[in-house]
Amino acid sequence: MVTYCRSIHNTTRRHESNGNSSNNRIGLFSIPGLNYPSDFRRFTKIAIQESEEIRKNIPQLIVSQNQARETLYRLDQISRAVCNVIDAAELCRSAHADSRWREAANTSFLELQDYISTLNTDQSLYNALVLVERDFYDDLSEEERRFCFLLKREFELDGIHLPDQEREEVKRLHNTVTTLETLFANNITNAQTKIWVDAALVETVIPKHVLRANGAIYSDDCVGAEEGGRRSTSQQQQQVQLIADTPITNSITSFAADGELRKQVYMETMTKCPENLDVLDSMIDARHQLALALGFESYSHRFLQDKMLQSPQAVYDF
Repeated sequence: MVTYCRSIHNTTRRHESNGNSSNNRIGLFSIPGLNYPSDFRRFTKIAIQESEEIRKNIPQLIVSQNQARETLYRLDQISRAVCNVIDAAELCRSAHADSRWREAANTSFLELQDYISTLNTDQSLYNALVLVERDFYDDLSEEERRFCFLLKREFELDGIHLPDQEREEVKRLHNTVTTLETLFANNITNAQTKIWVDAALVETVIPKHVLRANGAIYSDDCVGAEEGGRRSTSQQQQQVQLIADTPITNSITSFAADGELRKQVYMETMTKCPENLDVLDSMIDARHQLALALGFESYSHRFLQDKMLQSPQAVYDF
């Protein structure tokens, strides 16, 4: 179901009917009702409740073209209900400056990711798609056919075709991969590496008042404060200290004219989280085990099978 995540701006129209004005107020990401970190918990609960209600009404026997189309529409409704919330949570946990928002969003993301894994291993939902494709494919529009094909493939990538025990193992591996991916991203977000760079070069890209507003500290504010004592006072007069996880560093690597400055900031940013090396090794192993469990030669084969080049060899050749 993950393939069909909708834009977060379509969120919560159905969530506004409880009469509480705070739940109707435009909030984070222009989403009505997303005003406090705790609202993610409420949105998650509503999304799961709505999805379960729709899920109960998916027919097990499809006997007409209209019923086939209605089945696809209901499956799309499930994806929309879940993905409207999980998309917002993914953005918030990756980008919000406040750790309380990031933590609430991450909790919501993990809960909904686990729920999506449950949906993607629901045999009754998959069987409904099989019936639509088998008996009514020629009657569908091009868009409906594409939707049916992609959603059926998504189910199969989660092992729906496997025996129960193997399907549970695939679900466990999916959850492990998601947990490691989340840990990898969170480690980067939470790292607080500080970089000393040439102030004059940085100010050709970003004005001084903007740097200060984003936590930058100039060497003349704290003479002699350089960690490790690697710079002299005379050198520090031309330095500014930046935090490596701010949008400031992205602006420097994108727009600074000085190549050495871009390289310095890029290297400091990309190496600020050495503990992620172990996480990455574990993630690679878990992804490989997942691919093998689904009958693929490698995770690359699984990932590329529905892409334009289709195989690792085609990528290498290209």
